[in-house]
Amino acid sequence: MDSIVKVTVWLSDMKHFAEFNQVYATYFKHGYPARSAISCELVMGLDVEVEVQAMIKK
Repeated sequence: MDSIVKVTVWLSDMKHFAEFNQVYATYFKHGYPARSAISCELVMGLDVEVEVQAMIKK
């Protein structure tokens, strides 16, 4: 998780934002990466979609 530099979150409704934040916080113990949160209609009835960008050192 330390390699993650950016997270984009799509929520079907912003009413899920607080609950998402509670779960999100359990994954990052040493600070949070940059994040965008967007509310929109998602395919297949999903409530949440998450895209992660990470940088790996060579």
